[in-house]
Amino acid sequence: MRLETLILNANETLPENGVAAVQVAPFGEFAGVLHLPGGKTREIVQVLDRAAFERILKAWNEAGAPELLVDLDHLSATGGSTRAAAWAGNLRIEEGAGLVADFAFTAEGRRIIDGREYRFVSPVFECGEDGEVLRLESVALTNRPNLPVRCILNQKEFPDSPENPARPEKQEPKGTDMEKILSALGLPPPRPQSGNDMTAAEKILQKALAASSIDSREWNAVQAGLRDRAFFSSTVASVRFLHAAREMAAAQAAGGMSESEIRRDLRRLLAGENYDPGDKANTIQDLRTRLRLDLIIKTNVQ
Repeated sequence: MRLETLILNANETLPENGVAAVQVAPFGEFAGVLHLPGGKTREIVQVLDRAAFERILKAWNEAGAPELLVDLDHLSATGGSTRAAAWAGNLRIEEGAGLVADFAFTAEGRRIIDGREYRFVSPVFECGEDGEVLRLESVALTNRPNLPVRCILNQKEFPDSPENPARPEKQEPKGTDMEKILSALGLPPPRPQSGNDMTAAEKILQKALAASSIDSREWNAVQAGLRDRAFFSSTVASVRFLHAAREMAAAQAAGGMSESEIRRDLRRLLAGENYDPGDKANTIQDLRTRLRLDLIIKTNVQ
């Protein structure tokens, strides 16, 4: 499973000692693809909660809490250079951040980061057959964020399975899956997906669900091309909510729902999940408000 988090913002530099606390993975739910034996795949919802991170810490501690190699673009996992840009240690869970580690950057790593040659970190997690995260497989610096999350199957569970690629190519939603979604919305089957030939509704349904606790500042740091391929909203970590919002946005684009109907149905969904905004009630961070619901749709339809 892969996802990327920002190492440093534009105006920041590494501490003088070259050691920085880095968010390895945020709390959240991510649409993922599990690679199974025989080249088969299965779409899953990958949950990165405290229990998942505790499993990672347990496996790491049982292995002796080793420093983990941080390379460039996962080269060491694909038979390339094993030269270190940093060594990751002191793996831990932090409230509001998720999985965090201290990166001790090498001289070359410091030059690369201070020179803005790389700005993101990309972990790879080993997963079980059901998509459950088991341990941290590797970490790399990257400039190619690639949501949604991907999983690499725990090969120990399938000793006879072919080797899964360390960097699987991005896979778009299957045509049959798209047809099921469109049918459920009462929309026509998808046409060949070639840029401008796609309808507005089809373009929305092609967006990958990116449920995550990261805030608007962090989303703004993500490359525009990636944001354009994702259906997201700042600090919304519920795949179910984003899935419903994406379908309703597509229905609106096809003329099947009005803005008021979308707000009504999303509020009903939130009420059914006992959503509580706490001290954020009636602010832009409250998902029940008209301003926030309209912003979610507008952000993802443009």
